[in-house]
Amino acid sequence: MADIVLIQPRGNRFDEIAIRVPNGLLAIAALPEQAGYSVKIVDLRVDSDWRQSLKDAIDSDTLCVGIRCFTGRMIASALEIAKEVRLVNPSIPLVWGGPHPTLMPKQTLESPLVDIIIINEGDKVFFELVGSLAEKRALSEIKGIGYKINGEIKINSPAPLIDNLNSLPFFPYKLVDVPKYSSLEIDNLPSLDIITSRGCPYNCGFCSTPITSKRLWRASSVEKIIENILFLKGKYGIATFYLVDDNFMVDLDRVELFLDALKEAKLKIYWGTQGVRVDTINRMSSKFLDKIEDSGCVELSIGIESANSEILDMIDKKFKREDVLSANEKLAGRNFAVKYNMIIGFPGETLNGINETVKLAIDLQKKNKNAWFPFNIFTPFPSTQMFQKAVNMGFTQPANLEEWAHLESTGWGKYYKHWMSDRENKILESINCTSYLAFSSGIHRVSNRILKMMLQAYQPLAYWRFKHTFYLLHLEKYFIQKLDS
Repeated sequence: MADIVLIQPRGNRFDEIAIRVPNGLLAIAALPEQAGYSVKIVDLRVDSDWRQSLKDAIDSDTLCVGIRCFTGRMIASALEIAKEVRLVNPSIPLVWGGPHPTLMPKQTLESPLVDIIIINEGDKVFFELVGSLAEKRALSEIKGIGYKINGEIKINSPAPLIDNLNSLPFFPYKLVDVPKYSSLEIDNLPSLDIITSRGCPYNCGFCSTPITSKRLWRASSVEKIIENILFLKGKYGIATFYLVDDNFMVDLDRVELFLDALKEAKLKIYWGTQGVRVDTINRMSSKFLDKIEDSGCVELSIGIESANSEILDMIDKKFKREDVLSANEKLAGRNFAVKYNMIIGFPGETLNGINETVKLAIDLQKKNKNAWFPFNIFTPFPSTQMFQKAVNMGFTQPANLEEWAHLESTGWGKYYKHWMSDRENKILESINCTSYLAFSSGIHRVSNRILKMMLQAYQPLAYWRFKHTFYLLHLEKYFIQKLDS
């Protein structure tokens, strides 16, 4: 039995590639666990008997059940969890947190399966909420939450973002079975996601981070990063670390300190990071890139999004196609993979524009054999700059929490009214499915060995389809979509 039960819902097809450690739940568990509360994490992705685990964890003294939720398919899983909790004990408060409740607080609280929401960062807010529930204090004084009193929705004033990340305790990894999780698969070695900073100072129009982080970037010290890596390597044998920051390389001086610290500590690890910008790469000297290469870096994930200058301006990327070509020249020939993230299907974008972005990917890969290009479908996440433009172009906003469950970047067009024809939508889905399989550099992320062997065998055909935009008899797409569902 536990004072606090935290639950990680199922996600989407990417759970088949690598099941990522639930960092969000570990973050909000850290302060209560340090204070002596008993905390139980139930992760549906690794626990086939999660209903029984839930029953075993909950009793009459359980203070609350927390569910973390993103927009998309995770909502359907979260609602299933909430229904199960109601069956086990209908009086336990259901606390929802994560990006979707933050972006859509009132509509989320309208669901009978939601009692309280955490808005934005939950580390300190959730800890304060737990204390209030334990002592039966009123919720009205807790900043950063929403709740209901006799059916009336209340949204309290926002809580400040956490300025000093060093003040937070290390994640309580003992609450999860670490070997069940992975990230970048390199030589079959154990891998894990870690977070070293929060937020991003940029304002990309399709992204929700500028809203949730208020464009404030905050970072843990290099000393704390190294201490965490040393612990995870020593305790669990983690050999590959993937930094899942919103933008790890905001401060290149800090990045260099990190590289120097890895060398000084004689830490022979592999590492990669997401959220790197094209203009950041172009600020790096050849010597700086040498240091990255020599430090064990295996992948940089860079957002290009589009080949079209008008699209880049519309989404406020603040760089041009020429900058992309320059960055690729700098990265070509390096011994680490480069993941160039692409987005297709923006409001007003034509098939010719989409094919222009496909052609850019092919051209970049010719010069950089270690590059790969996942193409995601533009998704109108609520409250983003591009959301209203999507609505103006015909997107019908979901009317309740349940209706957001199909809004996935892997393909949402068949569930909602929008600006693309059925034919165009099918092409987007085909490009999305094929792009993840077309480049050998991307398959190293797959931790399921049987699946990896299948994908390696299929990769040449996927590349041929992608290069020639030939998607007739695309049976593989239907297999992948079946896997996704």
